[in-house]
Amino acid sequence: MIPPAIDEKLGKRTLKWIKSADDDSMYYEVTQAALVMAAAGRLDEANDLLRCLWKHKWPHSENVWLPDQSFEVLWFVAGKRPDFVPFPQKSIDEIELAHRNYLAHDKWELMAVGNLAQGTFRYESRPMPTGNWESLEGLELIRKSMFLACPKANGPMPSTHDELEALKGFQKWIERWEDELDNSIRAEFDDALGVAAELAAKNGQIDTAEQICKLWVSMLIKSGGGPFSFPSLTSNRHLARLFLQGILAEPLGLTKEACQLYLKGLKSAVDARMKQGRRLVYGKWTWEKLLTTASKQAIKNEPDQFTREQRKGKWIGRSNSTDEAIKAAETRLQIGLPADYVEFLHASNGFSALSSTAPPLLSVESIGPLKDKVDAQTLAIFKEYPGDDLPQALESSLLISEQMETDMVLLIPPGKSSGSWQCWFFAHWIPGEIRYPSFRHYFEEAFARLKDQSV
Repeated sequence: MIPPAIDEKLGKRTLKWIKSADDDSMYYEVTQAALVMAAAGRLDEANDLLRCLWKHKWPHSENVWLPDQSFEVLWFVAGKRPDFVPFPQKSIDEIELAHRNYLAHDKWELMAVGNLAQGTFRYESRPMPTGNWESLEGLELIRKSMFLACPKANGPMPSTHDELEALKGFQKWIERWEDELDNSIRAEFDDALGVAAELAAKNGQIDTAEQICKLWVSMLIKSGGGPFSFPSLTSNRHLARLFLQGILAEPLGLTKEACQLYLKGLKSAVDARMKQGRRLVYGKWTWEKLLTTASKQAIKNEPDQFTREQRKGKWIGRSNSTDEAIKAAETRLQIGLPADYVEFLHASNGFSALSSTAPPLLSVESIGPLKDKVDAQTLAIFKEYPGDDLPQALESSLLISEQMETDMVLLIPPGKSSGSWQCWFFAHWIPGEIRYPSFRHYFEEAFARLKDQSV
């Protein structure tokens, strides 16, 4: 039986992303799906999926650098790199050194203290524990083990003695795994298991490495995917040998037949995306149904973000806008608003933030030209982002959300780059902007991300 968390990564969820997500997100999801296959020892099928993606000549996404390096390692161990790869080759030594630094650097050095609302919030430095693995417990044990495993500056790798001491610390921590988790999954544990498995494999403790990798898979399945990232585990030649032997095929539930069935569906979806373009997943839903469902999902994911009334009513929207209010806004702005956005306003005149990483949508009375809503210096910074059409588009854009630092949602009127309205999303956690063919596309993808967070 294939665990739901793996089916999500290779099946229905990823097929939806291929159909409806922006090009960059679609590219990332397909690459990740290929890496899941490769981690299960199905490198031929993974390469076949990558070739299907690459043949369409989409711009290679910078956001897949972690899966890219994993594939470089897997190809190196397998002794064969595909004929066409849309990114430059790196040395395995360079990849492994950078990846160990990436996983093992001290993520816990700064500790948040104080209260943000009271103006006392600050970060304080947390000293590195001084004891050895035998005397340490919990987070201090993880930090010390990571410290011993982490290369200093640009290398070299730590000594064999330090690596084995770090491994002993990780093994002690793993023995107390359930107590440390306290029924929650955190990305730090993903990194710690990745480093521990690598240390075991590199230092000849193959059975231990295999056990840790299988524990990693079991926690990924238990968390429904959670923060567990396959590139954290697959960017090392010593572990790659084990994966290509198929040690994770059974825990992941990926027989050759199952993998080929997923491959067929994924390739078909990628080809359809190229031929038909980006499509809506929930296009048959009314705005009322979409907003009601999104409200319930947002409240379920982050209940503390919403008022008692919103939680009780399971609704984070507002009352609908009137035709008169919409016409008044169009007169004020001297432009006709796009039909899908007008339909949204008829269902809810603005909307609360769907998550802590998305800005609230404004009422139609409050929207306006971006150039009138932000100061000249901020607008100039946005115009420096890559894209020849970006400065002109920003000049004519409408800000339809609250601006939270650099986080905002814009409507872009038809212009040289497009004959129809677009919706652009800016956020501090992404480089540049994400472009959507319409406001409906933006909202549907935001809703899809909500559903992902609940898995």
